[in-house]
Amino acid sequence: MSRDSLLQIIEPLHKQNYRNYDLVADVIDGTYRGTLWKNNKPVYRSEGTKLEEIIEHLMYQADTYIGDKTKYRNNLSPSTKELAVGLNAIKPLLKDEQIRIIANHYKSVGRTALIAKLRFLGDYRTVEDALEDYIDIAQRLCDEIGYVPDVEQTCAHPCLTIMLDLSASELNGSSSILVMRDDIAESLEYLHW
Repeated sequence: MSRDSLLQIIEPLHKQNYRNYDLVADVIDGTYRGTLWKNNKPVYRSEGTKLEEIIEHLMYQADTYIGDKTKYRNNLSPSTKELAVGLNAIKPLLKDEQIRIIANHYKSVGRTALIAKLRFLGDYRTVEDALEDYIDIAQRLCDEIGYVPDVEQTCAHPCLTIMLDLSASELNGSSSILVMRDDIAESLEYLHW
């Protein structure tokens, strides 16, 4: 293998995070090679002649792995232990701001927080940016444990049902009140967040 080929491996042509997996692609000697990584371990490899096809194939494989988890779980409500394992698995993928949001929400009185106050824990320009990060955390957790929330929920982002008690929360822009689910709080307590 030439020195240039080794440099291309060190500097990938394409790298992105997709549903808690890392998609990495490079080109060596005219062949595109893609690797799907999970927790710093390669779980799937693919080769091809077009970068777009490799990326699509890696995304499909990640979707398949998550779909298999969902089928295995039979979409039962997650246990506190499953939530703790999932939260522990996604923590390295979260931004510092996201960890501060969850930790602060967990430590707030009654596990109730105003999104407007959580906004100041990170470098968020708007309340919507902070809420998007909260949604991202919830979606990552759902993907990690293979849980698909009930789509009949009235919430625009069903994944939030894994984190929030929607019967007590009020999602209405800058005055949104978020109430953390008890099992999420128990999981965070177990993990010492």
